Amino acid sequence: MPSGSTDSLSPNHYSRYKTQPIDFISEALGPGFIVGNVIKYVLRYDAKNGIEDIQKAKRYCEMLINYLEERRPSEDDN
Repeated sequence: MPSGSTDSLSPNHYSRYKTQPIDFISEALGPGFIVGNVIKYVLRYDAKNGIEDIQKAKRYCEMLINYLEERRPSEDDN
């Protein structure tokens, strides 16, 4: 995402940090925070931001997949 973006899925106010807040939180707390955000956005979509909230839930699902894949034991570990 280019600097200065106003995209609600990747707002520019987080780009000022060397480590993204979501990365810091995920490392500190594990995947539960990510899962919680998926649940939050799916449950509220029809009462708040509609498709935008579903897109955010999708983004968090992608983050969860990446988080889990990065920690998956490699073939060499078996």
